[in-house]
Amino acid sequence: MRDITRQIGRDAEAAVSHTVAEEDPDVNLSPRVLKEVRAHSNGGRVLLLDGFAITAEDTPENQKEYPQNPVQKEGLGFPILRCVTLISLSTGLLFDVAFGPYCGKETGETALMRQLLDVLQPGDILMADCYLCTYWLIAACRQRGVHIVMKNHHKREDHPADAIGLREGERLVTWTLPSRSSWMSQEEYEEQPATLELRLIDVNVNRNGFRPSQFTVTTTMTDDEQYSGDWIRSIYESRWLVEVSHADCTSSAGLYQLAL
Repeated sequence: MRDITRQIGRDAEAAVSHTVAEEDPDVNLSPRVLKEVRAHSNGGRVLLLDGFAITAEDTPENQKEYPQNPVQKEGLGFPILRCVTLISLSTGLLFDVAFGPYCGKETGETALMRQLLDVLQPGDILMADCYLCTYWLIAACRQRGVHIVMKNHHKREDHPADAIGLREGERLVTWTLPSRSSWMSQEEYEEQPATLELRLIDVNVNRNGFRPSQFTVTTTMTDDEQYSGDWIRSIYESRWLVEVSHADCTSSAGLYQLAL
């Protein structure tokens, strides 16, 4: 089932143009932002990365492999799987999924994402929320020729003092190599780049019926002439589509999705 799903995703992606279409996009699949993204496409795939959790049938085998939430009293919770998916912005189809227990060592979304790195191709644009905006994931993407567009991590400054201004709401920053993480070998650590040059772009969201919000997006697309700030903002604005795709995937498979 997994092999078939991945093949369908690849075939559909190959059949879709990644440049601007003459006709308006299908509003049920592709809102305004998709047309804006295609209008200045670099020809690569835009992949939406996100995680969610699902409950499994309450059997002893599942409880052993995928334990229930540890805050629940034993026997009162269902087995829980944590999942991380890669979904195409252009087609809404699933490229691949990594899954594991909800809790325990190396079961977080960043650990699961490392299992999907080989799915990425040079020229891809990977889009994710702030939790996955880490030095290690960005460095791994850069090594593969993959750009990222992610909400800036909440522990990182949106306006660091040493930032180099490009234009209003845009600046260049340099991240330095942090201490080695516990999951990383010394050999892997020594292969990491000493610095990462990144671009921070402020996003202001004002929609009727919603409270105004402001946040900052991090991207490896540092050339503001080749990649306009508005285009990158449109890419991140499309992030909500991944929630719709998750609902489609879980309902089609007869699974219950948890809002975590």
